[in-house]
Amino acid sequence: MRTAMTSKICVLGSINMDVAVRVDRFPQAGETITGLACEFMPGGKGANQAIAAANMGVTVDLIGSLGDDEFGKLLRNHLVASGVNTDAVVQTESSSGTAIVMVNGEGNNQIVVIPGSNTLLQRKTIDEYLDRQGSAVRYLVSQFEVPLDLVSYAFGKAKSLRATTVLNPSPMQVIPPELIEQTDLFVLNALELAQVVGLANFICSPDEAAQMAFRWQQKIGQKTVVVTLGENGLAAVHGDQVIKQPSQKVDHVEDTTGAGDCFCGCLVAFLHNGYSFNESLALAQKAAAYSVQRKGASPSFPRLESLGINETKGKTS
Repeated sequence: MRTAMTSKICVLGSINMDVAVRVDRFPQAGETITGLACEFMPGGKGANQAIAAANMGVTVDLIGSLGDDEFGKLLRNHLVASGVNTDAVVQTESSSGTAIVMVNGEGNNQIVVIPGSNTLLQRKTIDEYLDRQGSAVRYLVSQFEVPLDLVSYAFGKAKSLRATTVLNPSPMQVIPPELIEQTDLFVLNALELAQVVGLANFICSPDEAAQMAFRWQQKIGQKTVVVTLGENGLAAVHGDQVIKQPSQKVDHVEDTTGAGDCFCGCLVAFLHNGYSFNESLALAQKAAAYSVQRKGASPSFPRLESLGINETKGKTS
């Protein structure tokens, strides 16, 4: 039986300042090119996913680590202004995480992450948070921009509290068997799916992705697997259901940075708020399509009203 405390989503993940550089095209190895613009924007997969979910009207807590620097102050203020609870975001003496993001004229990106304080998160912070919140945490979401052993530890503890665990295995690493066992829902892109099943060059059509996701699901047990395919839509395996959905049409692509995080955070938010799995997939796609038509990661994420939704559907407590 859940407590009377309002149910919530907890995101365990990274918080970065994105240094976004716009270029006509990506440079080749050894080549120097002239950039078009440089901007500083809040980012980090954990922060992005937390903000995406909070924008959908969900109570969201973030477990993370910031440095004792100007970026840390700016990032915490941005999270709070975005409706994310930062009580479990600790401050360290290290520098805050940063990411160098190059965006070309077609809106595609290349990203280099410098983890900084994200690597200094400790089990103590996770213990204090989950011991305090207990079964109020309905979903625990994480990625691989924080230490993998912490993700596995947090998921094990969350499962003991009957929370649903969601893993976005990015940047891709070998997923330990115990973490696979502890995960209920995987959200990954085509390249990550190829890596997790051991394929070198996997050209991912929806049919191929659905087939590969189904095979992987049969291998790892009855987990839910969602594979995002960008302009090719998505594929998913949910129980005995194999799903293929086309992408949402967009007028133009401005910047794909954070689109996957937007999708992941919104997917979990809609599931939390009582939408069916298929409805949640479609609405999360709509949110990601909205984001790619605007600059930046979390600053481009929609709110409920931007998607034509006036209120949450089935928010529980």
